[in-house]
Amino acid sequence: MGQTCTAKMLVDDERTRVTRFEFQPDQETGWHEHQYDYVIAAVTDCEMKIEHPDGGDTSVFVAAGDAMLV
Repeated sequence: MGQTCTAKMLVDDERTRVTRFEFQPDQETGWHEHQYDYVIAAVTDCEMKIEHPDGGDTSVFVAAGDAMLV
């Protein structure tokens, strides 16, 4: 596992959780599961690998200013 990115909780209530993640090259979040619907809103171009519980993975690109439901 590589270095862990920086995470800052912006909103966390009974309906919504908003977390800002900041990544440097080769940083990652580490394995986790989402408890809520999950939207990525990219501030800069974002290329990532999403790992699935079955061991598979998906490569994803989100352009700066775009959003994606994961």
